[in-house]
Amino acid sequence: MSSKTAILTNLVLALGVGYYVSVQLDTNDVIKTLATAHAPMLALGFMTYLTNYALRAFRFNLLLDQPRASYLRQLVTTQLHGAINYILPARIGELSYPWLAKQIVGTRATESATALVLARLFDIGVISGLVVAIIVLYGNRLPPWLVYSLLAFAITGIAMLGGGYFLGRAKATHLLPPPPSTRSKLLGRVRNGFAAVGTPKALFFHFVVTALIWLATLGNFYLVARALGFDVTIVHIVLLCALALPLSILPTHGFANIGAHEFAWTFTFQLLGDSHKAALSAAVGTHVVLFVMVLAIGGLGVALCFVTNCRAIRTRHNKSSDTDS
Repeated sequence: MSSKTAILTNLVLALGVGYYVSVQLDTNDVIKTLATAHAPMLALGFMTYLTNYALRAFRFNLLLDQPRASYLRQLVTTQLHGAINYILPARIGELSYPWLAKQIVGTRATESATALVLARLFDIGVISGLVVAIIVLYGNRLPPWLVYSLLAFAITGIAMLGGGYFLGRAKATHLLPPPPSTRSKLLGRVRNGFAAVGTPKALFFHFVVTALIWLATLGNFYLVARALGFDVTIVHIVLLCALALPLSILPTHGFANIGAHEFAWTFTFQLLGDSHKAALSAAVGTHVVLFVMVLAIGGLGVALCFVTNCRAIRTRHNKSSDTDS
């Protein structure tokens, strides 16, 4: 599917979801739910969201082998990339990371693109592990078609991560030659990236950081839903992640995640016995709050961008002054 077709498809989807929600729900009820939200719990939810981005920036620094001094600039890059990627459809916002990293952190586009692919492979690996655990613990609550779909996703994800790591270790031990053609350049970079990860102990550490990232994501879901007054449990969130997490990394992502969010939340709440209207209300309310949080993260990234740029300018100016003297 071309990028233009993907954008047009997601635009139609967003309009369709918007129309359906306007017909099914009373806008005043949604506004009332948002107005009576528990502010301290929302603030705590936002803190877990910030933690998510702090961990993602830390992981990018690990994958890029960046010095600690660049962490704040990496955090800015991660926040801006996250906001852009959330808002734009079909995951095309991913393309912003190499450009942002080059402008703000100073890394080469090829290096940051490789780090992004590695990060997504770790995401897929962790999410696949969570999906397997969910199938084992709660598979009897899920329809068979969903169990088989999730199992196929998990097997594919684990195979992708395992294959990448095997190629990296083989390259590190000189068991495989370098990629023979230009067509294999990206594969070669990813293979080199896995080789740079190093030992199984280092790989495990990357997994731990990635697991903490998604734990913060699930904590954010839980706190936001509870702040809006919805009677959610850990079971809700666990089952929700079986749908929302795979959808979050696939090209099914619409404008501002419209469509995928509503489907995952409504389906999960109805599966656990809520009425369609109550489930849809939870989906819309949480989506509005999460969208505002994304905008806040992006705004914070813009503000920090000015700070880091000013520091970089002062540093270069001081170095220039020392050279002249």
